[in-house]
Amino acid sequence: MTKPEMAQAIGETPRWVKRSLARLAKQSKITRMNPSKSEEELLSEEKWLPEIKNRAISLRIDFLKYQDEICETLKNEFEFVISVGALNFWFKKFNCPFPTKEDWLKRFLPIETIKSFLEKGYRRIDIVNYLKDRYGVYISDDIVSLYIRSFPIFADQPK
Repeated sequence: MTKPEMAQAIGETPRWVKRSLARLAKQSKITRMNPSKSEEELLSEEKWLPEIKNRAISLRIDFLKYQDEICETLKNEFEFVISVGALNFWFKKFNCPFPTKEDWLKRFLPIETIKSFLEKGYRRIDIVNYLKDRYGVYISDDIVSLYIRSFPIFADQPK
């Protein structure tokens, strides 16, 4: 029985039920029981078809999507329902790296591209817009600036 169902049955609010259960558990009058795992969290590895697995990993690595966005995309594209917690579990099991924005920039914004942009007179905001238009990834201009200045030949670039 869920907390909202309990609250409705006794005529209280779900918040009151939650607090009461926590208080009783703290007083050792009841033991906390983990709710049963839902079907989505009991996914077996066989349900991870290669195209679903590849798409999830691609969204994480190539597009820097957050877990909730990945869950929604998998649901819309493959009718594959999974919770954020279960997705994190499977990412760890599949050894999927969790790249930072700096790691992503190293892959998709090489030094040659930066040189050509600066020669063309691009500003940081132009590079940010290029990344957003080309890859659908927003990275703030201060992170882009720090990344560009991390190269010795661009160390004197203005902020």
